[in-house]
Amino acid sequence: MLDTARSMFAQAIKAYITRDVELAKAVCMDDNIIDDNFSTVVMELCNIIAEREPPSGRRWTFFSLQNTSNASATIPPTSPSG
Repeated sequence: MLDTARSMFAQAIKAYITRDVELAKAVCMDDNIIDDNFSTVVMELCNIIAEREPPSGRRWTFFSLQNTSNASATIPPTSPSG
């Protein structure tokens, strides 16, 4: 993900300096790659946390930014019976 972000940053600077509108649009379209990777990492971390520290009566809410809207994944509290 870091390599992709670095490449996108370099391309964005190049597009700005050369005033290349098409390159700028391509960089914006490629941003979906970073968004998808970020969402995947956040959900994997949420799963790891949930497995290691069960909610035990508390609600755990994790937020992930996806495109232009906020999405949340909620792990409901567990009942004493399991």
